[in-house]
Amino acid sequence: GQLVAEVLPLAGEATQENNRVPFQITSRQDKIRVIYMEGTVSPPAEYRFIQDALQEDPNIECVSMLVNEQLAAQPVLYRVHDPSRGFPTTRAELFTYDVVICSDIARGAFTQQQLDWTAELVAQRGGGFVMIGGFTSFGSGKWNQTVWDGLVPVEMAGGEGYYHYQTFRVRIPRQADRHPIWRIVDDPVKNRQILDQMPPFHGTNQADRLKPAATLLGTSDRPFSGTGLMPIFSCEPFGRGRTFAMLTDSTIGWGQDFERYWGEGDNRYFRKFWRNVIYWLVENSAKGNRRLRIDTDKIIYHPGQLIRITAQAYDDQLEATNRYKLVARLRPASNRANAQRAAARPVLQETGLSSKGAEHPYHGELATPPLRNLPASGNDNAPMRLAALEVVASEGNRTVAQATLDVQILEDPEEFQDPRPDRGRLEELARLSGGKVLHRAEELAQLLGSYPIAQGDSVVSRAPVWDHPVLWLVLVSLLAAEWLVRRWRGLA
Repeated sequence: GQLVAEVLPLAGEATQENNRVPFQITSRQDKIRVIYMEGTVSPPAEYRFIQDALQEDPNIECVSMLVNEQLAAQPVLYRVHDPSRGFPTTRAELFTYDVVICSDIARGAFTQQQLDWTAELVAQRGGGFVMIGGFTSFGSGKWNQTVWDGLVPVEMAGGEGYYHYQTFRVRIPRQADRHPIWRIVDDPVKNRQILDQMPPFHGTNQADRLKPAATLLGTSDRPFSGTGLMPIFSCEPFGRGRTFAMLTDSTIGWGQDFERYWGEGDNRYFRKFWRNVIYWLVENSAKGNRRLRIDTDKIIYHPGQLIRITAQAYDDQLEATNRYKLVARLRPASNRANAQRAAARPVLQETGLSSKGAEHPYHGELATPPLRNLPASGNDNAPMRLAALEVVASEGNRTVAQATLDVQILEDPEEFQDPRPDRGRLEELARLSGGKVLHRAEELAQLLGSYPIAQGDSVVSRAPVWDHPVLWLVLVSLLAAEWLVRRWRGLA
């Protein structure tokens, strides 16, 4: 609904018409919302590696959670920045997120409803799910006995102790190195070198095998005792959503080298990897098609101002592209009283968006229309109206993606709509106050020159000489020098 910002009138204020400004807070579902639960709590800041990697992208919002005691039968999850809250306790709240990451969390931390809601988030609403290895993950944590067993791309072995302490490297199959998750840099040759240089891991959970619909993204470079090669990284579709499994850990212990050293003297490749995982998982999220993201330079505009639009399009591999044709249209916003389809509402402004290259976003501008072109929501005299900015990406005759966001158009206050001076009123004001009307710059200069020049006040500041630190420094230096001379001559 509409909100109002209002200030109290001052004594003698000429007009109070500009003391109230209506506005609206509109929902702009641009960010990907991620729940990241980390069971490794010692050292305390281990969660920051993945959290910081995700939040480095302004389009990702990460809510981090830890447990009070990792190996307890029923550990308690709490949010790092709001310890009074934990995992969403209602279905509606959980469905405001796009991705759930479970990293070494015991199954006793969740209710059956929370497990069921998570499966529904992925299967029915196109969300994403990640399970990362650890002592309480996969079969070692008996997750194969829960509904989340269906989410995980591997067949989990059940029972405690189903993990291996063995150092290994990950081998990424050639047919998988162009998967969007593994696209660390654009150059395929350089990208392959980066994948081959992934640091070693020092342990992993066990999995019986890959599920039939899953995609193998990486295996151990050697067989483990009593078993074969381990499917360390894998992913699969699940209903409308997608899931990802990392059998080894991403924190201290098994994954300490991975989280710290996969980069160029830093962990930049580790950070890019996790952002790739999130973007791949949310491709089908109900929160919106991730093939097209749009933004404007402001939220509130005045009639006649330019609306500067930025858009980024992605192909079916989630790689930035400029091969699509993007068109931006400004239409009256729909409301409950006027719930027309977008195509049925008139186009107020239209322009094509252009890009300088595949890695560069599209840009364009539209002029803000006058308020009379926009329908009012109940009050025809309301100084604020809504318009819908619609951007459509197409390839030939096929619409690839479409995104919409609201912009608010606010009429200027009455005194700003015509800033030209009212000559008649100003002359009347001068006559009534005994003043004078000036018509030229020379008259203003003559008036200013007629005033006498007043002598300003003189200010003298005095301070005792002993208050100067430089003087004390000189005195101390002389005393020290005198003592050194006496010492040298044997007089001290």
